[in-house]
Amino acid sequence: MAGETSGVGAQAPFVPLQKAPVADNTRVVTTVPPVDLQTQAPIIAAPKDQTNVAQTGTASTQVAIVDEPGQTTLPPLQPAIEEADLPSPSRYEFKNTQVISAFKEKHGRRVLSSQTGEAMAAAVLGQLGIDPGNESAVRRLQRKIGAYPDGKFGPETWGKAIAYLSSRHDRGDAAAQDGLAILLTPTSTGAGGQPVIHQPQPRQTQPVAPAPQQTAPVEPQPAELTETEVRTVLSGPSSEAMEKQLDDASYSSSDDVAYNNLTNPAALFAMKPKTVAKSITAMIEGWTTSDETKAMMTGLRSQAATGQLGQTLANLDIGDLKDALSTEQNAELKTMVSDPYSGATAEQAAKF
Repeated sequence: MAGETSGVGAQAPFVPLQKAPVADNTRVVTTVPPVDLQTQAPIIAAPKDQTNVAQTGTASTQVAIVDEPGQTTLPPLQPAIEEADLPSPSRYEFKNTQVISAFKEKHGRRVLSSQTGEAMAAAVLGQLGIDPGNESAVRRLQRKIGAYPDGKFGPETWGKAIAYLSSRHDRGDAAAQDGLAILLTPTSTGAGGQPVIHQPQPRQTQPVAPAPQQTAPVEPQPAELTETEVRTVLSGPSSEAMEKQLDDASYSSSDDVAYNNLTNPAALFAMKPKTVAKSITAMIEGWTTSDETKAMMTGLRSQAATGQLGQTLANLDIGDLKDALSTEQNAELKTMVSDPYSGATAEQAAKF
């Protein structure tokens, strides 16, 4: 099964790794100028053996994939020059059970939701001074750190990102420490579907005595809604409004309406599967641009991540969908429908 959770392999023990002092705070890159690859300092490829586990910080908070002992370390960072991307594997083969277990313990699931994963990847890229542009932030981060670029933020992406940032931190990149803090903060989704980072609470050293003569009653705090509850509340009226928007649009402008909805994270979060399918159909009709097929894939990935891909495909003409997508996009969609967690049926998977 493709994705961030397949496979169980050899486990390696956690070994505490002391943080190296930061040399300076000059490693801030806001733009990436063109780089002559003929003159750029050589970049050492990522290790082939990904079964070793080490940590920076405490054993309970950090996990990283590290090189074999004795391998050549990466060269010092060059100011104002961004390093080349690390080579990514051609298929998903991650089997480090230590990292998988640590990821699940930290984030409570086998893979982050598409919205939370995109938010975390974008935040980490921001620390590196990288703008993903129109590309998925998760895919851009995966290509940067040498992870399998499937667009899913799971244990391999998490572990390799920690290893990569730890290496940059040890070589004098102060911003890498902020990127590590993002990766090591537990995640969930709060009201409105916005990713929430739970900051650790300060430990109390002394018991706090109750305030004397407290007579005003303490109002109970409302319980935080789960992602499913928020989606249920918003999906009905939001989907109806977006479908009405498509119905009212002219033939020439309906694809623009659909594109804007599918590329808006808030709108996509609230869409019902049939609304996603209706938006994709609007872009398939007539001339379909490459930007529109990218938006279609964004909608399909979102549905697969929430287990609703089968319902979406049930409202689409799969033949027309395959004709509109590129060979690479069809291959990715075939991988998505083969994932049992996507919600696609075996009959639907057989059509790809």
